[in-house]
Amino acid sequence: KSDKIINNKKEVSNNKIDNKLNDQSKTSTSIIRLKKAVGSGVGVILAGGTDCEAKDVTVHRVLADSVAAKAGLKRGAKIKAINGCTMIGLTHAQSVTILKEQRSEVIIEIEDETATNDSKTGCGSEKAESKDRHKRDEVPVKEDSSSDIVTVMLEKAGGGTGLGFGLDGGRDSPHGDRPLTIKKLFAGGAAAQSGRILVGAELLSAGGQSMETFTRTQAWAALKSLPAGPVALVLRNPKGTKV
Repeated sequence: KSDKIINNKKEVSNNKIDNKLNDQSKTSTSIIRLKKAVGSGVGVILAGGTDCEAKDVTVHRVLADSVAAKAGLKRGAKIKAINGCTMIGLTHAQSVTILKEQRSEVIIEIEDETATNDSKTGCGSEKAESKDRHKRDEVPVKEDSSSDIVTVMLEKAGGGTGLGFGLDGGRDSPHGDRPLTIKKLFAGGAAAQSGRILVGAELLSAGGQSMETFTRTQAWAALKSLPAGPVALVLRNPKGTKV
């Protein structure tokens, strides 16, 4: 009798393993290759990350007439990997950094038939954007919670409009190599409207591109070339300040 019980337990255990493997095999992926011209993007805005409410990295928006749109990439697609790098465990800014890497081809692996869940909000979520396009939540960088580093989302308008701030410092500045800092906020600009950008804050990256080795002119050109839509700024605020 005891042998029958043991055998039954083994059969149940084996069935559970088989069912788990069958469930995993149902998740298929597709590879999308996007050719990118020098100095241009592929037209994809990402959402999600470990520092967002929606942990999975997904396609938040596909810009019209972009390389991604022509390749058939759809909003809501769950991204498994970009350029061979898994999205598991990455923050929103880290996933954007990989997407923005300077290379001629961007390879995106997506999970097939992923439905968009509009009830969830996260970095770059449509629900948060439609609720108030001018208010953006800042997300502390969890890897260094004791520092004054924050991520602020701004909305960049089209037509050559900037993000609404001026810069000071940078590599090869008149005073030597210095960090790029926010020198001025322009009235009515995206930065001023957010209420979360401080004069004197150090600009570490924008749109996933590091600014730490840029001259002021290079940083200005990089900011100007960013496509319209949500832009993630990573800033180091002056010590002892809170926004």
